[in-house]
Amino acid sequence: MVLTIMVYLQVYEMFVAGYQFHVLSPIFTCHWGLQNKKGRPSWRERQNSMNRRHFETFKSEVFARYRKDPLKMLTPKKSGNKQ
Repeated sequence: MVLTIMVYLQVYEMFVAGYQFHVLSPIFTCHWGLQNKKGRPSWRERQNSMNRRHFETFKSEVFARYRKDPLKMLTPKKSGNKQ
């Protein structure tokens, strides 16, 4: 799990740094392992919360390094519009 998160973080940083990506095959665009919230183990939500806190720090570090926020990830989200 940690390795997967690290790959996502590295890909995001490469995107901010200006790399371009191309999907080579549709096989990479689907994931059959998606879960619903009720099907997850009890520890999973605690892990997700911890990962969200780490990601907030990571976003700030990437912005400080590149001075770019192309996906507007540092822009505060509007509250009250949960779907």
